[in-house]
Amino acid sequence: MSRASHVFVLSAGRTGTTTFARAAAALPGFTAGHESRAEAHLAERLDYPDRHIEADNRLVFFLPQLEARFGPRAHYVYLRREPAEIAASYARRWHLTVSIPRAFTQGVRMRPRTRRGEVTAACRDYADWVDSTVSLFLASQRHAMVVDLAEAEAGFARVAEWIGAGEVPQAARDAWGERHNATPPRRLGRGLRHQLRLLVP
Repeated sequence: MSRASHVFVLSAGRTGTTTFARAAAALPGFTAGHESRAEAHLAERLDYPDRHIEADNRLVFFLPQLEARFGPRAHYVYLRREPAEIAASYARRWHLTVSIPRAFTQGVRMRPRTRRGEVTAACRDYADWVDSTVSLFLASQRHAMVVDLAEAEAGFARVAEWIGAGEVPQAARDAWGERHNATPPRRLGRGLRHQLRLLVP
């Protein structure tokens, strides 16, 4: 099997994309990154090298550009988790300075203030939007694979074979034993002030 030219790992976030990218970096013949061009302007946002694996949950906002730029040879992996679980995880991080569901709720859905009891539902709206958007996009792609977070390590091995990387090396297996971006405990101070400013009592 020939090697894939570009591999894009799509997700709603809170699905292990950091771990996936760490494991992918150990695959022979490929480079890998996690949100490696997230801050670039659109003209350079998708300047990924050949034989590269990119895991970035913000790529869901650039699917038409990905298809136009990389064509039918691109391989897409949808790292999926149950939307209810994603929503619950994001709801615990709503108070953080950067929150995609909060930005989606306030900027796209035009709900600048979210009541405390509505946070999980708002996060669920975002998770459902990503799930339907990515599923519809992948239906028209030649190379697409869905990997469920519940079996992510086994799914990663299937991806490695599918993209032509061969057997998973031990360094990649070890990466799956690490945990990244765990939801931190809430602290008084900045996070609380941010909540009080955004939430309606």
